[in-house]
Amino acid sequence: MLSLSHPTVGRRVALALTVGLPLAVSAVLGAAPAGAHDQLTRSDPVAGSTVTSPPTEVRLGFSEAVTELGLTVLVTGPAGTSVTSGAPIVDGSDVVAPLGPLSESGRYVVAYRVVSSDGHPISGTFGFTARLSSAGPTGPPTRTSTPTAATAPPSASGGAGVGSADGGSAWVVAGVGLLAVLVVGAVLARRRPT
Repeated sequence: MLSLSHPTVGRRVALALTVGLPLAVSAVLGAAPAGAHDQLTRSDPVAGSTVTSPPTEVRLGFSEAVTELGLTVLVTGPAGTSVTSGAPIVDGSDVVAPLGPLSESGRYVVAYRVVSSDGHPISGTFGFTARLSSAGPTGPPTRTSTPTAATAPPSASGGAGVGSADGGSAWVVAGVGLLAVLVVGAVLARRRPT
């Protein structure tokens, strides 16, 4: 059996590391931007919250600016009819959809589709509950939960959560690349010179 000190084996291992290591590094760096797509980070009303006064708009906050291309926000009431009143507008990294007067208590569903600044479509749905008094809308909306930047509504955009890739995928790619380097090195080390 040849040892690593043998000149031919040493050259082959060095060649495998010279070729394989940059491939593994580029696989990690190439996988990282996949998780960098814009994503929904907050909403008002907050997903799953209960409001006691009817909101006049739905505000969706994204991690980066979105475009007006293909912008759609549809809010449906408990009866399944649209309560959206007018076209949504882009306000920096927020999208604002005006609502008509909400008169029914019950669950409201927000469905959205936007295109991020990198051209990646983002879509999803979430709901909130309205417990409205029969007197109708009065004063600003009050909520049982407060919106925060850390509250991200669940969505249905290409996989788990809002983002389509997570940081774990970069480590998987790196691990596979490193394993490939080790396998190539072992095969080259075991081959006898011809």
